[in-house]
Amino acid sequence: MKQLKVGTRVRLTNERILQLDSNSAKRFRERVGTVVGYRGGAKGPLVEFDADEERRSEILQDVAPRFFDVLPA
Repeated sequence: MKQLKVGTRVRLTNERILQLDSNSAKRFRERVGTVVGYRGGAKGPLVEFDADEERRSEILQDVAPRFFDVLPA
């Protein structure tokens, strides 16, 4: 499994967005998050999405790294 470094900026892939229900897709579409760590036994990183004018802050966990697009630093 490819491990993303803490501090890496990521966005959910379109493939993953299409798998979500409409409310979740709206919450995460085009949203940029930051890898903040890993939880033991999890299949993916903890990714924090900051609050913006439309959405609250959230931490997403247990999403496989293949479902994230890595953004330039």
